[in-house]
Amino acid sequence: MPTEDDFRRLGAGLHGDPFAVLGPHVDADGRTRVRALLPLAASVQALCGDPADGRVVEMASRGHGVFEGELPSRQPYRLRARWPDGPAIEFHDPYRFGPLLGELD
Repeated sequence: MPTEDDFRRLGAGLHGDPFAVLGPHVDADGRTRVRALLPLAASVQALCGDPADGRVVEMASRGHGVFEGELPSRQPYRLRARWPDGPAIEFHDPYRFGPLLGELD
């Protein structure tokens, strides 16, 4: 489980392993949680499943620009962020796909 220090370092751009905190993670209790770093967003939602009839999960602010929500399962999802003075934008969470470079890269 990430700590307040993890969120603070993410918000400051100083975290050494953002994939360890951001994106989907299965907790010890078996629940799938997703975390995203969107420091200027007013609100964030996870859009689960098929875009036509998928479920919308409200994500709560954890501070330092980090939002977190519980997904119904580890399924594909997109994010929708609302900005204070702008439109809502839907996009794929880049942390959903995991790191692409290995240790030697």
